Amino acid sequence: MPGLQHILTTLVLLTHISTATTASPIPNHTTSNPSPRPSIPITALVFDRAPGPKSCRGTLVSSITLTRPSSQHRNGTCYDMHHAAQCGVFVANKADACEARLYSMSGCPETLQEAYVTTVVFGPDRTARGGLWVSILVRCGVEIDEGRLEEEQMLLHDVFGDYVKDGGGR
Repeated sequence: MPGLQHILTTLVLLTHISTATTASPIPNHTTSNPSPRPSIPITALVFDRAPGPKSCRGTLVSSITLTRPSSQHRNGTCYDMHHAAQCGVFVANKADACEARLYSMSGCPETLQEAYVTTVVFGPDRTARGGLWVSILVRCGVEIDEGRLEEEQMLLHDVFGDYVKDGGGR
């Protein structure tokens, strides 16, 4: 008596052969305007606990949503958290060119070097970003140096190996 795997393989083959011999030709409909990519809302979700393997943990501290066009946010807006945040998810279309500068003090003090934590670039992925911050300066329509981002990724990979590339999971 054949095993289940053999039966499934045979069914897949028979379906493929049947479809290949009886399928009607597919009409060639080309359009001059391919369907546009869905627009992702410009959003930052901030949580009070450190990131887990795939997402942020803890309670939502702040939810920031910006309106389009993103260029109206070029000068940036400072958002103070009610208490320290340790994780955030920063989502937007790449074309929006948004970034979040994170600070360990309220008021987004750009003149105090020791208050600056890091800069996070918004993107279409929902990757959790960790740190410890109290305020966020969100700007959009900024020029993002892709070469610098790649250089940082390579440096992180040199230090942490595939741990960074895999998003922390093995």
